[in-house]
Amino acid sequence: MQKLKVINKYCFYLGFLLIFLEAYQIFSIPLSWIGLSLIFLYSFNFKNIFTTNPLLKVFLIGFIILIIIDLSFIASNPQLLNIQYFVLRIFNIISFVVLFILFKNNDVIQDLQLDTKIKNFIIIFSVLSIYIYFAQIFDLFEPLRNRSNTSVYSNSLQTTFWPEASHRALGTFREPSYLVSYFLPLIYLRIKSLNKLSFTTLVLCSVIIGLAKSDFALVFCAFLLLIEIIEFITRKKIDYQIIIFSIIVISFSQINIVECNLNPDSKDCLNYFEEKEEANIFNDDIVFNDSINNFTEENSSLIDFDNERFAIFRFVLNSFDNIDHKGVLYANIVFQEYSSKLTQIEMYLTNRTQPNYLLDNFPTQNFGTGRYSLIRYPINLQNKLVFYYVSYGPLVLVIIILLLLNLIKNYNNKFQFKYFIVMILFLILSPIEELNSYFGFILGYAFHQFVD
Repeated sequence: MQKLKVINKYCFYLGFLLIFLEAYQIFSIPLSWIGLSLIFLYSFNFKNIFTTNPLLKVFLIGFIILIIIDLSFIASNPQLLNIQYFVLRIFNIISFVVLFILFKNNDVIQDLQLDTKIKNFIIIFSVLSIYIYFAQIFDLFEPLRNRSNTSVYSNSLQTTFWPEASHRALGTFREPSYLVSYFLPLIYLRIKSLNKLSFTTLVLCSVIIGLAKSDFALVFCAFLLLIEIIEFITRKKIDYQIIIFSIIVISFSQINIVECNLNPDSKDCLNYFEEKEEANIFNDDIVFNDSINNFTEENSSLIDFDNERFAIFRFVLNSFDNIDHKGVLYANIVFQEYSSKLTQIEMYLTNRTQPNYLLDNFPTQNFGTGRYSLIRYPINLQNKLVFYYVSYGPLVLVIIILLLLNLIKNYNNKFQFKYFIVMILFLILSPIEELNSYFGFILGYAFHQFVD
C-alpha cells in the first residue's frame, strides 16, 4: 500500500510536467490530457479526506443536477452525442472539485513538498521558455510541435511565426494565452508566499509572461498594481515583488521583437519574403505594404481574435433571457448558430444550387458576413463563466454567488483572503473554456496558502 502511494506521488510530478507540455501529443493523445489524469489519480492516496468532508456532499448534489441537465439534452438529441467529448468535459468538472478539496489540506502540501518543487519548476520552465522563444527566432533546435493548433482545423500547424509583428512567447504551449493561464498562477502563488522567489527567478518568469504579449496578463498585472496601491494607502505596506513583476510584464509586453528584423535569413522569413514577392508579381491587389497601417495577416488575426472576444459577451447579453441551457454538449453549438447566422444567409443567397461550395473551398475566408468555418465547426467560448452559464444557466451563477458569500462570511477577517479572491477572478476570467484538475489544484493550493 505504501509503495502504491509513492508511485502515485511520482505520477503526480509526471502529470504536472505533462500538463505544461500542452503543444505535444503521443499517439494522437495530447500529453496535457494525460497529465490532467495523472494528477487526479493522486487523490486516491487521501480517500479519507473526502469521506469526512461536508463540502463534497454539497458539490455532489450540484453535480447531480448538472448531469440531469446534460442527460435530458442527450435524450432529446442523441445524434449530437459525442462520447469522448462528453466524458472529457464531465471528468474536468469532477477532477476540478476533487483536486480543490484535496489541496486545501496541509498534509497533501507537505507530502508533495510543493513549496520547494514549484519554486524549482518556475526556474526551469522560465529558462526553457526563454530558450524556445529565441530558438524560434534564430532557427535553433526546438522539439517538434506535433499537436494541431487551437483553430477549428484538426491538422493545422501551430503558429510560431509572426512575420511583421512582434514575436510572442509560447513556451511549451500552443498559444501565448495558454502559457499565461497556466504559468502565471504558479508565479503569483510563490510571490505571495513566505518562501518568495529569488530576484533572478522573479525577473526570468516576469520576462516570459511579458513576452507572451497577452492582454489578459496586462489587465491582471494592472489589477495587482491597483491592489498594492490600495494596500500602501490603507496599511502603509507594499509587496515589492508584485510591483517588480507587474512592471516587467507590462514593459516587455510593449517591446517589439520582430523575427525578420533580428534574423532576416531565418527559414520562416525567407519563405515569407518569397511568397510576398510572388504575390506582388502576380496579384497587384494584394497589399504587402508595411507603412499602410501594418495591414498584415497577423494584424487581421489579432483583430478577428478581439472581435471574437467581444462577440462572445454580446452573445451572452443578447440572449440572456431567451437562451436554452441544455448542458456542456449544447454550449458551443448554440454559440456557433448565433455566430453563423449572417454567413448562412449569404451562402443561401449566393449558392442555392451548391450550398457547400464556399464552405468547402473558402473555409477561412470572410466576404463580409463571417468565416464559413463558423457553419461547420463549433467555436470555443474562451471563458469559463460564459461556457458554464450557457451550458447550465443561472444555476451556475447562483452556485458561484453562494460559495463566494460563504467564503466572505467565514474568512473575511483573514488578512490574505483578498488574494484568494484575486485567484478566483483570475481563473474565472482566463481565456480557457473549462475547469480541469490543474485549476482545481491551483485553487485548492491558493485556499491553503491564503485562507487556511
